[in-house]
Amino acid sequence: MQAAHPEITKQLPDLLRDVLPRALVYYPVIVEMKQALANVEPPSSDGEFARSGLYACWSDMKAIFELRAATITLWETEGRPSPLSCYNLECAKVLNRDKFRRCSACQTAAYCSQACQRVDWTDGHREDCRLHQEAPRAFPRAGLCHRDKLFIRMIVHMDYRRLRVLVTMEMVRFMAENPDTPLVVNFDYTRGTPDISVFPISTSNGSEILSPYLRRLARAGGRLVAHTIRFGCGIPTFNVVWPLCAPTLEFNDGLKQIAREAKGLEEAELKSRVVKLTERTNRKDTEEGYYG
Repeated sequence: MQAAHPEITKQLPDLLRDVLPRALVYYPVIVEMKQALANVEPPSSDGEFARSGLYACWSDMKAIFELRAATITLWETEGRPSPLSCYNLECAKVLNRDKFRRCSACQTAAYCSQACQRVDWTDGHREDCRLHQEAPRAFPRAGLCHRDKLFIRMIVHMDYRRLRVLVTMEMVRFMAENPDTPLVVNFDYTRGTPDISVFPISTSNGSEILSPYLRRLARAGGRLVAHTIRFGCGIPTFNVVWPLCAPTLEFNDGLKQIAREAKGLEEAELKSRVVKLTERTNRKDTEEGYYG
């Protein structure tokens, strides 16, 4: 291979280790790769390729691809669902996105009824609406069509469910060290697999697009947690805001209790408590969109 294609061989490590994993959040890339890989004979695990330094890169990239391809299959089998929760915090009804109507001014807040829109206007959207109109919008700069935006949200949703114990552990550690500090959970896809971290909202990479949500997050009393999604293939990268509803108030209360006691717990006990909490409150999480 090296004798026949030295330049291609030279570029393969970066392609397999960096370029393709970054690109595997994009629906069209996954579809094209699925078609291309159908015509590629799987490399032997005991051949020359397996003994090269490229085999590990190939295997890692293939694992990410297979996970995302399975996400596409599930998403399309279910009719490309896009659940949304009502912006009225006292309602928070979860329906498919097409059952909601957006605030005509900011095009961000979404409601299941005019009654909910009126309640939320009085409760705080009157002030938040202007902030949403003035905030920078991440998705339009990313140049994605509506389908691709929804699919990226589906990736994050599936990863959140799959890695929920890990996400909750990171939240507990942050809350134990920073009590009463508003936090943001960041899903960074710039290396392919999600790198999950928790920061104070004031220092996060998405702070400028989180700003319109701060008042609403405070009003929610823990029922909403700010999430940011970082993705991009090369330069630039993009940050997208995604306030995610806590599965239940029981989950939110349990999270706070574990965080208060975390400093006196061994790591194994801390994880055990987190696992029990996530299992006890494990229902399909509801989410809200950030679209512009």
